[in-house]
Amino acid sequence: MHIEYDAFFVMLSIIVAIAVSFFAFSVENLSYYKKNKQYALPIIFISGLLFGLAIWVMHFVGMLACHLPHGYQIDPLFTMISYVIAAVISIFAVWLKTRSTLPASRLLLGSVFMGLGISAMHYTGMEGLIFADYELLYDPMMVFLSVFVAICGTGLAYYLSCNFKKLQDDRISPRLCVATVMGCAIAAMHYTGMASVYFVPAEQMSAFAIHQSNHPYFLVAMLLLFILITIVGIGFAIFEQQIKAKGADIARLNFELSSVNRVDQLTKLPNRSYLEEYMHHVLPMSSSQHVELSEYEHAFALFYIDLDRFRLINDFYGYAFGDELLKRVAERIQQTMRQNASLIRFESDELVMIVPNVDADEAGLLARQINSRMKQPLQIDEQLVNVSTSIGVALFPEHAQNNKDLILHANLAMLQAKAQGRNTYCVFDRSMQANLIRDEYKLLNDLSTAIAYNELYLQYQPKFLPNGQIHSLEALLRWRHPQLGLVEPMTFIPLAEKSGLIVGLGYWVLKQVCRQLKQWREEGRPVYPIAVNFSATQFEQADLFDVLQGLIDNYQIQAADLIIEATESTTMHNLELCIQCFERLRELGIQVAIDDFGTGYSSFAHLKDLPIDELKIDKVFIQNLHAHSKEETILSSIIDLARNLGLSVTAEGVETREQAQVLARLGCHQLQGFYFAKPMSIFELEQTQFQQQAI
Repeated sequence: MHIEYDAFFVMLSIIVAIAVSFFAFSVENLSYYKKNKQYALPIIFISGLLFGLAIWVMHFVGMLACHLPHGYQIDPLFTMISYVIAAVISIFAVWLKTRSTLPASRLLLGSVFMGLGISAMHYTGMEGLIFADYELLYDPMMVFLSVFVAICGTGLAYYLSCNFKKLQDDRISPRLCVATVMGCAIAAMHYTGMASVYFVPAEQMSAFAIHQSNHPYFLVAMLLLFILITIVGIGFAIFEQQIKAKGADIARLNFELSSVNRVDQLTKLPNRSYLEEYMHHVLPMSSSQHVELSEYEHAFALFYIDLDRFRLINDFYGYAFGDELLKRVAERIQQTMRQNASLIRFESDELVMIVPNVDADEAGLLARQINSRMKQPLQIDEQLVNVSTSIGVALFPEHAQNNKDLILHANLAMLQAKAQGRNTYCVFDRSMQANLIRDEYKLLNDLSTAIAYNELYLQYQPKFLPNGQIHSLEALLRWRHPQLGLVEPMTFIPLAEKSGLIVGLGYWVLKQVCRQLKQWREEGRPVYPIAVNFSATQFEQADLFDVLQGLIDNYQIQAADLIIEATESTTMHNLELCIQCFERLRELGIQVAIDDFGTGYSSFAHLKDLPIDELKIDKVFIQNLHAHSKEETILSSIIDLARNLGLSVTAEGVETREQAQVLARLGCHQLQGFYFAKPMSIFELEQTQFQQQAI
């Protein structure tokens, strides 16, 4: 016989299921839970016990809705076991609801665990019913259906809960919606499970000979179901621990990267990132955020210190010598400056010093003291070296009232000091700003005609495999001005980006690269993939992909021989746009690389979302690298994570054999730097027979 139901108790059981689900999904919204996160686990445990009790009560209310055969008893053991199961899955349900994220893997495992648990609670409770004149038989298909309903229903409830949480909606209606889905899932499972039961009079069991062993098998099935729940639960626990471990590793790496990003690894001074953060807290970021002078409590001076002819020293003595010189200069300045001053490495050979509570006269005296101290020769590697510094000074708030202008004005004063013969200092005045605007306008005007007058050219710096063979190249734009000579990229590239000329220059570079790739293929030479650097402005161009496709078609090159490099800061500046652009580039067959990784917005959490092929580690992690150093530990973690994500890893700025050896041992795919080759013209590249560099 099948079961008949009392409609009132059916509705009551559904309402009870929805009500207890609403309570469970509201725990993290309780003010006590929010204010006492240190008691989160006890609150979750107690709430789970109450939730389990409520589900258990709902089960028996649902039983009351059934017109069961008369003369039944309840087995206390099975009844208590059913409550224990209900309590365990309820504690799990409350805990899962309080998680900040719910990835697909966690959602799937959680749904399976909850669905199996609710089913196990129901059927264990059913085994606790003892009838004197009846035997229970189950329809296997209906049993399976009831379990499937429980898993799908709880999965839908958790999915909705997670999406409502992302919306940060604390209203009752979203929680009520989720509770309704969960309550209906519990009720549906219960009544589907009841529909699977047949009550057969004992005297008629002989007519169901095929089912006489049904009951023992069902007990075995219940045992297997319990074992399955346990396995899923243990698997879920292991999975959660792995997630926590990965999360801890990522947090540790981000912290280490953050520390590295704020400290120059060569001089151990704070670096540019630290300065920008410091200035951000002290000053407004732009001139649009004007503040009255009277509102500032403290004045300070910013010294922009540049080593004279540092590049010549590097070229003559080598980069290792130049690094040691820079460290010694920094030590001398620290010995000279006041105790409350701060010294920062701003660029390769440029230092910034911040000195509080000084006026122009005091700043001038301090600058003369630094220049005087620099006149004393330095002995490095048995070489006596004479160095000097050019210093520019800008006062806050007299000369600028925001971050960018203050640094710019100190830099202008430093350039004026160089123009006056070096080894001196200058304090900023407004005429310097007028000269800068005039010089920038002239330089931009010249840059706009540089392509037409054939003043631009490309150099190529190879990227090597650990065995010393060339893997690919990076194209670098150079400008030889007819009057100024070679203009540094750091001078004209920012101007091009600010004016919009970078778009035309970028397309010119792409055209030259494609032409070179075609020429190599036609001449039967080895074809190396070539990387081209892109700015944020270039990614914003509507015709970018049409231009790229046109170049690929016109020059009949392989799209995979093109690599587009975007700096990490460019990518993170507009993450969504870059992801879309990267996906389009890869659809064209073009490779995508992230350049200068770790220099500003480092976050490993973003890497998994980026459709890229290559990760280029910035030289800041390489310049102080040696065996068993902190840099080796950080690089090992970065390389392992990138490799696990299927990314090729390139290290920039490799200048010594030891650095190359450490990187090769860590599994770095490509190495780039002066140890292998400097940037060179295409003629030099083709004429040079690269020997396998010993690593």
